[in-house]
Amino acid sequence: MYNASGKDAPLGRLNQDLLTTRGFAVISTGNAPDLDGDGNADVMSQTQIHFGAAGLAQAYTLAAQYDTPGLVLDAREDATVDLYVGADFEEVVDPELVGLSSDVPLESRAGCVPIEEITPRPLPVPPAEG
Repeated sequence: MYNASGKDAPLGRLNQDLLTTRGFAVISTGNAPDLDGDGNADVMSQTQIHFGAAGLAQAYTLAAQYDTPGLVLDAREDATVDLYVGADFEEVVDPELVGLSSDVPLESRAGCVPIEEITPRPLPVPPAEG
């Protein structure tokens, strides 16, 4: 889980606390990586969830906790997901409004392209130092 908001607030830790109370396992938190090599954590205007095909259910379950997250399919092979808390983050969705149940199959989010039709993004690689 990454703070990609550009704000100095501990958003990763805040979201970790909120999500763990809802049953999510959070592996790590921190500022977004510096993938463009400018020496600063990367900033995203919109909260995003990055995942591979094996993590589709996990990504949709996490996405239900946020108002309008972007869903980004990448080339990872496992079921992990990365949450980038963007500048648009204000709060998670009220648990009463999440609308997920373990006995109801997940449905595609409005406007989503079928996973078979998406070309996964390559996994990010930090710039070489030096």
